[in-house]
Amino acid sequence: MLRSSGRTACTGLLLGSASLLLGCRPDLVVRAATRVFHDGGIERRVELHGRPADPKEEIGKDWLAETVGLHLARPQDWDRVEVEADRVRAWGFFARAEDVPPAFTYRTGHRERDERSRTSVEIEERALLRRFAYREEHGDPFSPAEAAAAIDRLLDLASEAFQREVARDLGEGVDPRRAVERLRSDLRAIVVPVLVEPRTRRVPETEAEKRERWTALLRERGAPVAAAAESEDFWELQAPDLLEWSRARLAESLSTPDRPIGPESLAFWPAGQDWSEDLTAIAERTWGDSSGLDTLVEDELDAIEGYFGNAGSPRVRFEVRVELPGTLLRTNGTPDGDATIWLVRAEDLVAGDTVLEATSVETLDEPLSEIGARKVFDRAELLQLTDLLWERDAAGVLAGLLVEARRVGHLGPLRDVDRIPDEWEAAARELSDLLAVTRPPAIGGLLGAEPLEPDGAVVGEAHRLGDRTVTGFLRDQPVQ
Repeated sequence: MLRSSGRTACTGLLLGSASLLLGCRPDLVVRAATRVFHDGGIERRVELHGRPADPKEEIGKDWLAETVGLHLARPQDWDRVEVEADRVRAWGFFARAEDVPPAFTYRTGHRERDERSRTSVEIEERALLRRFAYREEHGDPFSPAEAAAAIDRLLDLASEAFQREVARDLGEGVDPRRAVERLRSDLRAIVVPVLVEPRTRRVPETEAEKRERWTALLRERGAPVAAAAESEDFWELQAPDLLEWSRARLAESLSTPDRPIGPESLAFWPAGQDWSEDLTAIAERTWGDSSGLDTLVEDELDAIEGYFGNAGSPRVRFEVRVELPGTLLRTNGTPDGDATIWLVRAEDLVAGDTVLEATSVETLDEPLSEIGARKVFDRAELLQLTDLLWERDAAGVLAGLLVEARRVGHLGPLRDVDRIPDEWEAAARELSDLLAVTRPPAIGGLLGAEPLEPDGAVVGEAHRLGDRTVTGFLRDQPVQ
């Protein structure tokens, strides 16, 4: 099984070393197209295509499931499923965003995990507009919390082995509790920042940045740091010196005024270049047949590293497209007309959970008609209207004026300065001008440039539930 350099050394510090193997990795592309309807219903289509690293490799009918370790998570939850040797397709309509199932299940070592994802759509109306706020979260199947819990379970094993070795070498009269606490503290202080914290940083680190951070971490702990060339394994070089440093600290923790214990008394402690074999010997003395232990340790290490961080996992690229009702206003993706597209790679998920967000709005004809307002707005005007009603009107003053305008059937309440609080006069006037059928003169552009004219009305298209045409990479392919 493949191991990264950080995992190899930190694993060794916990229980034992792991072998380094080199190999090729298959490529996977996951494409997902999502369409949100006015009532919050969601149409989603996903497609996964895999390609072996070796173009000469023969692909059997179960290649994705057996060789790659990936399959559709809940086939029964989808309306239509197609499975081929190197491809999986699924389509479904879901009444609520919360009903959208995880798309795929990933196998790591001896365990399987559904993808860790969540989709939500918030629909809110304010006076004249309906806003759709879409959010899609993705993370490694093993969360950072699971990784931290796996480290604690490995530390339990390390503590058990240490106590048994102390009793065997120094006798039952030595109290190991203070040393065990120091062992756990030292290991956790190094292993968690190296293996878990990077999964919450959201920005991948370069190798040079990792080494700089690791060096600072060791120096903060008062640990020795061996110089490592760029071509050398950083943690493999640190291991001998770190183990000697730990031996001295543990001996001090075991000592009492009546019985001082020097580092040389801990003969069982791994040392020198043979530290890996020494750790293996400790494990065999503690648990005997290590086959079951090996499986347990591997499972915990897989959880610590995560599926996408495991060097033995395939390379994965996610291409996501989402289309909302109305006019797209904001997104952290790339606009594609009134839809949004995102590109997410496996290494992005190693660096932390990824959140995809998009917001759109559509006008409500009935209240606009009741106050005698115009009904066609360009994108900039919709943004301005949304900003006034959502971002600037937390107290509901403008919303209250619009309620009164609907009651009387005109925009007059937005212009009644005698009834509008002084601090709201400017916002009310701006809103009235924005809604008026006859617009006031435009304000000149920068440095006296001519005012910009709207380049045409942008009105959100009303998508009918019966007209389910998937967009994006599946554009114009009617769903059967």
